[in-house]
Amino acid sequence: MIDTGAPVLLIRESPQHKSAVGTFDYADLNAYLLLAAGLTQPNEELLASYEELARKAKEGIPIPLRDVKDLGRKEPLTTLPASASVMTAVQTFGGGVHRVVVVSERDDNEVLGIFSQFRLVKFLWENGRSFPVIDQLYPQSLHDLRIGSRDVIS
Repeated sequence: MIDTGAPVLLIRESPQHKSAVGTFDYADLNAYLLLAAGLTQPNEELLASYEELARKAKEGIPIPLRDVKDLGRKEPLTTLPASASVMTAVQTFGGGVHRVVVVSERDDNEVLGIFSQFRLVKFLWENGRSFPVIDQLYPQSLHDLRIGSRDVIS
């Protein structure tokens, strides 16, 4: 991730598979490092698998990404077909998902790319001049747009 600058890696069952079984990002890496350092305590049902991972880490035994991919992830792997609309992606993001894996409908769910909330915001920011309606929103205050919740419960 550091060498490529990629914020997320796809995990495939094997190099020959075209579909993804998961993703690995900095949250997963941080969770793994905390586990290896003995600074995290899993719940009771995961204790045995965490202890096994920690043992392998301390002994320098290679650990496949699939064994640690869910340590830091709280959202499921979500895919969308390449033909899905941007609105479908936005609705998916609105449900708490931060990224979707874009797959081919024709080629056995071959991964074509990853679309994230970050990429969407970056695209809108960089191309706002091409969309006059969006460009009109930038100078407005959050209060005037009335986007945020007014009934905060804490």
